Amino acid sequence: METVKDVMATSHVHPERIRGRRVAVLGLARTGGAVSRMLLSAGAEVLASDRSDTDRLQQNAEQLRDLGAWVELGRHTEDVLARVDFVVPSPGIAADHPVLVKARTKGVPVFSEIEVAFWLHAGDVLAVTGTNGKTTTATLLHHMLKQDGLQARLAGNVGLAYSAIAAGLPEPVVLEVSSYQLEYTETFRPIVSGILNITPDHLERHGDLAHYAAAKFRIVENQCDGDTVVLNADCPTSRELRPPPGVHTIYFSTTQFLPEGVYCDHGNLVYRTPAGDGVITSLDRIRLPGAHNLANAAAAAAMALAYGAAPESIAGALAVFEGVPHRLEPLGTRRGRRVINDSKATNVGAMCVALDAVAGPIVLLVGGRAKGDDPADALSLLSQKARAVIAYGEAREHFQRAWQSRIQVDLTDDLRAAVERAFAISRPGDAVLLSPACASFDQFNDFEERGDRFREYVDEFAG
Repeated sequence: METVKDVMATSHVHPERIRGRRVAVLGLARTGGAVSRMLLSAGAEVLASDRSDTDRLQQNAEQLRDLGAWVELGRHTEDVLARVDFVVPSPGIAADHPVLVKARTKGVPVFSEIEVAFWLHAGDVLAVTGTNGKTTTATLLHHMLKQDGLQARLAGNVGLAYSAIAAGLPEPVVLEVSSYQLEYTETFRPIVSGILNITPDHLERHGDLAHYAAAKFRIVENQCDGDTVVLNADCPTSRELRPPPGVHTIYFSTTQFLPEGVYCDHGNLVYRTPAGDGVITSLDRIRLPGAHNLANAAAAAAMALAYGAAPESIAGALAVFEGVPHRLEPLGTRRGRRVINDSKATNVGAMCVALDAVAGPIVLLVGGRAKGDDPADALSLLSQKARAVIAYGEAREHFQRAWQSRIQVDLTDDLRAAVERAFAISRPGDAVLLSPACASFDQFNDFEERGDRFREYVDEFAG
């Protein structure tokens, strides 16, 4: 009997998988709203549901109702939502959600938004995943392709939902994808994939590192002859991946020589591939700050080369690209303190990267909703680099218990009070660094809102 993968093997564009289908969409924020509109435009009947009921969601709901969707807010009516052809949950909805459990019990498939959008996208996908550095690498890769003359698009976790642009699009799309999005893929196939690194994150969802890594590794599951996966030679977990037969592997590294790949050598970023080898650019011409960003640059360069971009185009992008907001974003010097917004650091590993990249002494702001990783992993770096820590929000006592024996940890209720306290105890020449090591959801909608509020509070107390 022919399987879905057999059908999709000849062409991944299959609007008939949507047309005339009854589809439940769970969650109506950015991703849920976008996939609902795409499904409606492709001829599906959409039942959209969100357990929240905010002003913004009410606006989304009215727009979707005008397009013909059935929409409910403030609840999920399980019996209705399980009587569908398939379910598309927003990335933040866990596998044990009652609607998903009921759907699986009834044999109803669950697909992620990137899976469904892939059915309508006529162009190539280049997909980036990993624990840290995804947004910077995906955005940089997009710049490299544009520099090479390609009309590439950028989407996924980086901002624009894939389903907002996928339908009928012939151009390539660079996607930032998370473990949550990869959990429910079936035919999603990037022609070039990249796994930047895998360290403990989202363990409250995945349970342990092995299950988390397995979700990330799904990015290569449907790759085949002629496709490429780019892996981090410096990451032990990433090196465990065994891609499908025929998929070419290119490694990147900032610490070692590679017989094939992209790596740092004698002050240069160099490449060795079957198509040739040479210098891409000197490291001092790369505008991104920090050693971790050399790894992001090498990964983006490897993916761009795999897709056929010229080394000169890659070098041109590296010479001008300075990063993206909320990732070690300098906010200038205020009252003699260097202020840095690293709101995207949503786990302890990302916070350690920031501590390593920023010159001390540092007054560190951490807090939010903890993810299950171990703050003790940061003790050595904290002892070397930090003058003090301000811990705020839901996880503040979690950090205090882990660190108070080695460093001053002050507690505040919220980020505003944390910024005020940071300027009170820091000294001229110090860095005031927001690198929260947590999700933002105890007090903010997302890390972008958290970073924006940080800017406002800095202006308030040190403007």
